Amino acid sequence: MSRRRRAADRELARVRRRDILGVLLSRAERGVLLPDEARLLRASVEAEIADGNRGRRRLGGQTAAVRRGAAARRRRRKRRRGG
Repeated sequence: MSRRRRAADRELARVRRRDILGVLLSRAERGVLLPDEARLLRASVEAEIADGNRGRRRLGGQTAAVRRGAAARRRRRKRRRGG
């Protein structure tokens, strides 16, 4: 499966999960959430949290790579200047 296809599948799963969350939260707010729905709500929230954590880790790795690249460029410029 291609990277784009996997990304599209993940996005579709997120959209579905968020749609489900909206319905379940409405039912919980009205006090009519069934036990099976409560389990689904918990699973959906846990999946959203895990997805957010993965995104933050990925972003942190990219940020670190950018910082390393910037530091390397500064060192090269300093060497060229004779510093």
